[in-house]
Amino acid sequence: MTDRTLYKHLLTALEIKAQLDALKKEYEKERDIILNALRASGLDSFEKSGHKATYTIVNGNKFDRKAFDTDYPGIYKKYSVPNVTTRLDIK
Repeated sequence: MTDRTLYKHLLTALEIKAQLDALKKEYEKERDIILNALRASGLDSFEKSGHKATYTIVNGNKFDRKAFDTDYPGIYKKYSVPNVTTRLDIK
């Protein structure tokens, strides 16, 4: 692939990413409106014409690595294993 062709693909990818970012912001705005309306009305779901929005509180737990490292220094690192991944940043 020539530099010119690769650059064309890079510009196309950046254009698509900008569109996706704009759509994501628009989606999050609409999502917040729906969430606030459900909370204000005391409803946990809304359904119409086969489409449904459901508001659920999920109780979960997550591992507090910082507290674990404070209480047991070095243990987390001892049991950690490498996790090699690849990443492509397009800017």
